[in-house]
Amino acid sequence: MNSLYFSTFTSPIGKITVFIEDNKLIRLDFDDSYIRRNSKKYTFIEDKKKCKKIEEELMLYFKGKLKKFTIPLHCEGSVFQKKVWNSLQKIPYGTVISYKQLANNCGNSNAHRACANANGKNPLPIIIPCHRVIYTNGKLGGYSSGIHIKKQLLEIEGVSPSYYNY
Repeated sequence: MNSLYFSTFTSPIGKITVFIEDNKLIRLDFDDSYIRRNSKKYTFIEDKKKCKKIEEELMLYFKGKLKKFTIPLHCEGSVFQKKVWNSLQKIPYGTVISYKQLANNCGNSNAHRACANANGKNPLPIIIPCHRVIYTNGKLGGYSSGIHIKKQLLEIEGVSPSYYNY
Protein backbone atom coordinates (compact mmCIF):
# COMPACT_ATOMS: atom_id res chain seq x y z
CA MET A 1 0.00 0.00 0.00
CA ASN A 2 1.37 3.41 -1.01
CA SER A 3 1.73 6.20 1.49
CA LEU A 4 0.22 9.62 0.95
CA TYR A 5 1.30 12.55 3.05
CA PHE A 6 -1.30 15.15 3.86
CA SER A 7 -1.88 18.29 5.82
CA THR A 8 -5.01 20.25 6.62
CA PHE A 9 -4.96 23.97 7.25
CA THR A 10 -7.36 26.86 7.49
CA SER A 11 -7.32 29.34 4.62
CA PRO A 12 -9.30 32.52 3.94
CA ILE A 13 -11.79 30.41 1.95
CA GLY A 14 -12.07 27.60 4.51
CA LYS A 15 -10.39 24.32 5.36
CA ILE A 16 -8.00 22.89 2.74
CA THR A 17 -6.36 19.47 2.73
CA VAL A 18 -3.38 18.84 0.44
CA PHE A 19 -1.94 15.44 -0.48
CA ILE A 20 1.67 14.77 -1.47
CA GLU A 21 3.14 11.61 -3.03
CA ASP A 22 6.80 11.36 -4.06
CA ASN A 23 7.19 15.10 -3.37
CA LYS A 24 4.46 15.93 -5.89
CA LEU A 25 1.08 17.44 -5.15
CA ILE A 26 -1.60 14.97 -6.24
CA ARG A 27 -4.77 16.36 -4.69
CA LEU A 28 -6.31 19.40 -3.01
CA ASP A 29 -9.65 19.12 -1.22
CA PHE A 30 -11.91 21.37 0.79
CA ASP A 31 -12.88 18.50 3.10
CA ASP A 32 -11.50 15.12 4.20
CA SER A 33 -13.67 12.91 1.98
CA TYR A 34 -10.66 11.81 -0.10
CA ILE A 35 -9.18 10.11 2.96
CA ARG A 36 -12.43 8.28 3.68
CA ARG A 37 -12.88 7.20 0.04
CA ASN A 38 -9.31 5.95 -0.33
CA SER A 39 -8.50 4.45 3.06
CA LYS A 40 -8.02 0.99 1.51
CA LYS A 41 -5.82 2.28 -1.31
CA TYR A 42 -3.36 4.43 0.69
CA THR A 43 -1.81 4.77 4.08
CA PHE A 44 -2.38 8.40 5.01
CA ILE A 45 0.32 10.09 7.05
CA GLU A 46 -0.18 13.61 8.35
CA ASP A 47 3.05 15.53 7.73
CA LYS A 48 3.01 19.34 7.91
CA LYS A 49 6.70 19.51 6.97
CA LYS A 50 6.25 17.66 3.64
CA CYS A 51 3.27 19.86 2.80
CA LYS A 52 4.78 23.14 3.99
CA LYS A 53 5.76 24.51 0.56
CA ILE A 54 2.30 24.16 -0.97
CA GLU A 55 0.66 25.62 2.14
CA GLU A 56 3.00 28.62 1.95
CA GLU A 57 2.31 29.09 -1.76
CA LEU A 58 -1.44 28.88 -1.23
CA MET A 59 -1.34 31.46 1.55
CA LEU A 60 0.67 33.81 -0.71
CA TYR A 61 -1.91 33.23 -3.45
CA PHE A 62 -4.75 34.14 -1.07
CA LYS A 63 -2.93 37.38 -0.22
CA GLY A 64 -2.62 38.19 -3.94
CA LYS A 65 1.17 37.81 -3.85
CA LEU A 66 1.52 34.60 -5.91
CA LYS A 67 0.21 34.18 -9.42
CA LYS A 68 1.89 30.93 -10.44
CA PHE A 69 2.46 27.86 -8.30
CA THR A 70 5.84 26.13 -8.44
CA ILE A 71 5.27 22.83 -6.64
CA PRO A 72 5.54 19.75 -8.92
CA LEU A 73 2.18 18.19 -9.77
CA HIS A 74 1.02 14.69 -10.60
CA CYS A 75 -2.54 14.17 -11.77
CA GLU A 76 -4.12 10.87 -12.67
CA GLY A 77 -6.84 11.02 -15.29
CA SER A 78 -7.71 10.14 -18.85
CA VAL A 79 -5.75 11.53 -21.78
CA PHE A 80 -8.63 13.94 -22.46
CA GLN A 81 -8.84 15.09 -18.82
CA LYS A 82 -5.10 15.76 -18.76
CA LYS A 83 -5.41 17.77 -21.98
CA VAL A 84 -8.14 19.90 -20.39
CA TRP A 85 -6.16 20.33 -17.15
CA ASN A 86 -3.07 21.38 -19.13
CA SER A 87 -5.18 23.91 -21.01
CA LEU A 88 -6.58 25.26 -17.72
CA GLN A 89 -3.04 25.98 -16.53
CA LYS A 90 -2.57 28.33 -19.50
CA ILE A 91 -5.42 30.64 -18.46
CA PRO A 92 -3.72 33.77 -17.12
CA TYR A 93 -4.20 34.81 -13.51
CA GLY A 94 -7.07 37.24 -13.13
CA THR A 95 -8.86 36.31 -16.35
CA VAL A 96 -11.74 34.05 -17.23
CA ILE A 97 -12.67 32.11 -20.35
CA SER A 98 -15.83 30.27 -21.34
CA TYR A 99 -16.29 26.51 -21.48
CA LYS A 100 -16.60 26.98 -25.25
CA GLN A 101 -13.23 28.75 -25.34
CA LEU A 102 -11.76 25.94 -23.25
CA ALA A 103 -13.07 23.40 -25.78
CA ASN A 104 -11.53 25.44 -28.62
CA ASN A 105 -8.23 25.57 -26.74
CA CYS A 106 -8.37 21.77 -26.45
CA GLY A 107 -8.90 21.43 -30.19
CA ASN A 108 -12.60 20.52 -30.35
CA SER A 109 -15.10 23.38 -30.34
CA ASN A 110 -18.00 20.96 -29.86
CA ALA A 111 -16.54 19.41 -26.70
CA HIS A 112 -17.59 22.14 -24.25
CA ARG A 113 -19.69 19.73 -22.16
CA ALA A 114 -16.89 17.16 -22.05
CA CYS A 115 -14.47 19.95 -21.08
CA ALA A 116 -16.85 21.09 -18.34
CA ASN A 117 -17.00 17.52 -17.04
CA ALA A 118 -13.19 17.21 -17.03
CA ASN A 119 -13.00 20.62 -15.39
CA GLY A 120 -15.25 19.35 -12.59
CA LYS A 121 -13.01 16.33 -12.01
CA ASN A 122 -9.88 18.47 -11.57
CA PRO A 123 -7.99 16.98 -8.60
CA LEU A 124 -6.11 20.22 -7.94
CA PRO A 125 -8.54 23.13 -7.81
CA ILE A 126 -6.88 26.53 -7.34
CA ILE A 127 -3.52 25.11 -8.48
CA ILE A 128 -5.04 24.04 -11.81
CA PRO A 129 -7.37 27.04 -12.10
CA CYS A 130 -10.70 25.51 -13.07
CA HIS A 131 -12.38 28.45 -11.32
CA ARG A 132 -11.35 30.65 -14.26
CA VAL A 133 -13.92 29.02 -16.57
CA ILE A 134 -17.44 30.44 -16.80
CA TYR A 135 -20.45 30.07 -19.08
CA THR A 136 -20.52 31.94 -22.39
CA ASN A 137 -23.44 34.02 -21.10
CA GLY A 138 -21.30 35.33 -18.24
CA LYS A 139 -22.78 33.16 -15.48
CA LEU A 140 -20.27 31.55 -13.15
CA GLY A 141 -21.38 27.99 -13.83
CA GLY A 142 -20.60 25.28 -11.35
CA TYR A 143 -17.75 24.52 -9.02
CA SER A 144 -17.30 21.13 -7.39
CA SER A 145 -16.66 22.68 -3.97
CA GLY A 146 -19.38 25.31 -4.16
CA ILE A 147 -20.01 28.38 -6.26
CA HIS A 148 -19.21 30.62 -3.28
CA ILE A 149 -15.59 29.36 -3.36
CA LYS A 150 -15.34 29.95 -7.12
CA LYS A 151 -16.56 33.51 -6.60
CA GLN A 152 -14.04 34.10 -3.77
CA LEU A 153 -11.16 32.79 -5.90
CA LEU A 154 -12.08 35.08 -8.79
CA GLU A 155 -12.33 38.03 -6.41
CA ILE A 156 -8.87 37.20 -4.97
CA GLU A 157 -7.54 37.37 -8.53
CA GLY A 158 -9.21 40.72 -9.09
CA VAL A 159 -11.85 39.55 -11.57
CA SER A 160 -14.59 42.12 -11.28
CA PRO A 161 -18.03 40.74 -10.42
CA SER A 162 -19.37 43.00 -13.16
CA TYR A 163 -17.50 40.80 -15.64
CA TYR A 164 -19.65 37.81 -14.81
CA ASN A 165 -23.23 37.35 -13.66
CA TYR A 166 -23.90 35.28 -10.55
